[in-house]
Amino acid sequence: VGGASGPLFGTLFMTLGKEISAEPDRANLAMAFGKAIEAVAARGKSQVGQKTMLDVLQPVHDALLQGKTGSEITDAADSA
Repeated sequence: VGGASGPLFGTLFMTLGKEISAEPDRANLAMAFGKAIEAVAARGKSQVGQKTMLDVLQPVHDALLQGKTGSEITDAADSA
């Protein structure tokens, strides 16, 4: 992937891979996804509201934490 998104997506997935358990439940997935978002923010030196991928990732994480369904999580991503 060219540009800045390659390292950011790499960071997201590498952190998820390190943090998620072999048999994740919703709580473990939410924790791992949260840590992955933190890693992306640190790598990109950015935060929510700066028109970055974090503006989609954070609402998805929030929906996951709130116990939303897959469709509701998709809606959160689409509306971000």
